Amino acid sequence: MNCIIIHGCPSDAEKAMNPETRTYDKHWIPWVKEKLTEKGIKIETPLMPEPWHPNYEKFKAEFEKYEVAEDTVLIGHSCGCAFLVRWLGETKQRVAKLILVAPWKIPDEGDKAREAFYIYPIDKTIKDRVQEIVMFTADDEEKDGKKSLMIYHEALGGEIIELKGHGHYTMSDMKTNEFQELLNIIFKGVVFVAYPDGTTKPAPESVQKANQRKTELMEKSKENWGRLGKHRHLILYHGTSKKNLEKILKEGIKPRGDKKSNWETGIGTSRNDLVYLTYCYACYYAGEACKEDDDIPVVIKVRINQNKTELFPDEEYIFRASQDKWKDMSDTDKISLYNSLDPKMSRINPNLRDVWKESLKFMGTVCVESVPVHNIIGYAELSFKDAELYEHIDPSVSPENYYSLSAFYIDYLERLNYTPVNK
Repeated sequence: MNCIIIHGCPSDAEKAMNPETRTYDKHWIPWVKEKLTEKGIKIETPLMPEPWHPNYEKFKAEFEKYEVAEDTVLIGHSCGCAFLVRWLGETKQRVAKLILVAPWKIPDEGDKAREAFYIYPIDKTIKDRVQEIVMFTADDEEKDGKKSLMIYHEALGGEIIELKGHGHYTMSDMKTNEFQELLNIIFKGVVFVAYPDGTTKPAPESVQKANQRKTELMEKSKENWGRLGKHRHLILYHGTSKKNLEKILKEGIKPRGDKKSNWETGIGTSRNDLVYLTYCYACYYAGEACKEDDDIPVVIKVRINQNKTELFPDEEYIFRASQDKWKDMSDTDKISLYNSLDPKMSRINPNLRDVWKESLKFMGTVCVESVPVHNIIGYAELSFKDAELYEHIDPSVSPENYYSLSAFYIDYLERLNYTPVNK
């Protein structure tokens, strides 16, 4: 990961200024550079040639001395935004983030040099090659600055962040050189690693890509909310250990009976007369089923016809859905209430007949009395040596967790190598 900031274009008044007194490469740029350097992020702040008389080709020649890759963050201030957008459209380069601070695209009337610099068609396909686009503006930005922002946003989309009292994001407007909001966008989604020598650096590219995938799946989880469970045939999963596999493949999945529960909530245990199935938590259940050092976690994939199989809600869901009844109870009374819940009440109460759908849609879990062998599609053995597995075996089984991370867990389950059963 690296970052490049392109400064703005001053007036002719700064043409003769020395490095100590000029401002166009100052404002918040040195502070941001210091903070990124502290985090081990490589950052470049090139000085563009004669920025008071901007020329795209000269800017380009200087800019292309620096490395730009798919994990690069590009930041422009004012006219620096115009250069970056034009360069990205021309080169078709893919980058991680494009951040436009007080973007400008309207030249002063009669300024031929700036007309040539600012006036060009924006390539709308840039947004297809940039993972994230963010534009900073202010409530007190100049009128042409607001118009420029909308020109860029209409072409590229992305997030607009409007801050109060930041004007054109210069030192005189902001009254500070600190720009924490920009740092937040740069650091968003970046995984940092602390090294033994006390330094902190971005994790290797492979880890960053894995984290990006996780972030995308977390967003997808929100799309799953309330959507799953609408098809006749449900693909669900059950977690167990390899010691139980042979018997399951012969007899199907049966309730634990007198065996000790693998699942305890702190106020109760799982029922001994039901089998628990899930959209996403099978790896966790499989890990919990392994009590000995030589146990191997196994995920079993099943197909359930909801029109032919009697399904029941998870009692954990019933308990959470009725929290108004127990929120003020003592721990002892909560335990008593939890243990009194009977998912099978739906058999005698028509109003509860479809509660299993709510349990499945909002918590990702459901119960059945058993799973016949012919409903088993396949099984996959897991390995505790797989580092990725550890992100899936210790979740908090709850509606909140399901809302946030279900697609992340489901993605891993779908990628497992299943041994086919009952083709």
